[in-house]
Amino acid sequence: MVTTNKRIKLRRGIADRWQTQDPTLASGEVGFVTDTGSTRTGDGSTAWITSGDELVPEVSAFPAYAPGARVFHTGIGLTFYNDGTNWYSTRLFQQTLHGLISFQSSTTVTTYVPVPFKDSYDLLIESVEYTAFLDASSANWTMALEWATTGNVYTVFSSVTMNQTGSTFDTQIDSSPSQLGATAVVLALRCTENSGTANIFPGAIVNYRVKGA
Repeated sequence: MVTTNKRIKLRRGIADRWQTQDPTLASGEVGFVTDTGSTRTGDGSTAWITSGDELVPEVSAFPAYAPGARVFHTGIGLTFYNDGTNWYSTRLFQQTLHGLISFQSSTTVTTYVPVPFKDSYDLLIESVEYTAFLDASSANWTMALEWATTGNVYTVFSSVTMNQTGSTFDTQIDSSPSQLGATAVVLALRCTENSGTANIFPGAIVNYRVKGA
């Protein structure tokens, strides 16, 4: 019996070349990215850029250029993906803000929390979920999320209007919020009564990802 040793080589190249050529791998064909250590397996129809990494390499520093790639950053302890410009955590984080109760008067209710990961990482705000219960037959409130500086300067990055006709819950989602400024230190949920008289029980969830270097 004759034993024959053969070497199998994967289709390979640097991330920039994969991105530029954007090939469609055959079903079962494996592509290896030499500068990130990631791999992708073709299905015969999906182009490289729109496919996802399967092997996620561990790194201590982000690769300079790897669109579509994923890495596990050992220093941060999170997996990140590259959108072609920046690295963002695959994990979606949430910051909850609960408002106080306004007792049937034209007033403003505000609650505050520190900016998550302040002085460590920037954030990508993906969406904001709002909910409120107003116990009145008719009332109109504006719910706004703001970021503030140490100088107590506030900037709105998301807002919705709650119109109530009866004691019910109202839930809304802002899918296109603005991003925080570089000097943001505090998040504030501000609820302002525009008309009517009602108690308000407000809350908001900020959905965000951590931005890598």
